[in-house]
Amino acid sequence: MAGAVVEARPNLDFERVERVGDARIERGNRFALAAGDRQLAFVEFAVAVEDEADRKGFGVGLAEQLEMAAAVELTLVLHGLGDVLRKRGEHAGSVHARGGGTDGADRDSTLDAMRIDLHSHTAVFSTDSNLLPHDLITISAERGLDGVVLTEHDVVWPADRVAALNESSDILVLSGVEVTTELGHVLVYGLDALVPRITEARRLRALCDERGALMFLAHPARDPGLRVPPEAFRELFDGVEGLNGCDGPLQNQSASSRGRNLPLPPVGGSDCHALHEVGTAATEFEEEIGTMEDLVAALREGEYRPVALGY
Repeated sequence: MAGAVVEARPNLDFERVERVGDARIERGNRFALAAGDRQLAFVEFAVAVEDEADRKGFGVGLAEQLEMAAAVELTLVLHGLGDVLRKRGEHAGSVHARGGGTDGADRDSTLDAMRIDLHSHTAVFSTDSNLLPHDLITISAERGLDGVVLTEHDVVWPADRVAALNESSDILVLSGVEVTTELGHVLVYGLDALVPRITEARRLRALCDERGALMFLAHPARDPGLRVPPEAFRELFDGVEGLNGCDGPLQNQSASSRGRNLPLPPVGGSDCHALHEVGTAATEFEEEIGTMEDLVAALREGEYRPVALGY
């Protein structure tokens, strides 16, 4: 075990962390086997570190958890998970967006992929955001994103204004929408306009079916998403937002697990409302995306993954 890390946290019982981590990883592996998600097991280990830190009375952020995990990497290697400390896992969305992911510098240059933030807000149409569109786009580009989808609260950006943003942008800008319903916030991709006063998820589902749009339940581990009946999940939603840049690791893990039986894999987005939240999470696509039609088609194919982006 790396002495430097132990010296940095002399009160942390690493042997206990390893024992608890082993048990959590075993449980996580069984859970992950069914889900095809190896990162879940690693998150279980990170949670064990966090639990032990809480027991000792001091907080540990995910970046420090990763350092501690590196100190006992043998545990992860024995369980076939050591490579998650060195490269992206198959589903990086199970790790909290603030510190647990891969930044632009670590990106595999052999992959011809696009990273698009599927959940963002600006002050133009979302009153709870203080981001100007230019700042959102500029910072997203600086943080390695290839595109952003503007998902304002209950407002779809006019097509001509989105076109104007694209003319002055080095990255792709598209417009979705985050609709407020009785079951929580729903990210919708593929609507060019929103019918006023749609607040019922079933009515929204009917509209999306009529226009070929997709519905993803946003941050489903927050209330009221937690109260969505299991039978309503598959009936109403194509997928969930499994990685939200403003949520914690346990929330994102829970969110991904809630969407496990839905038709499409979880997506990722920053849910940014302020400068420091931009570029924390995104969705990585294997195909080139140039229009909303391309995005919807790629989502329907399921050839994507949520990625956490450290910066």
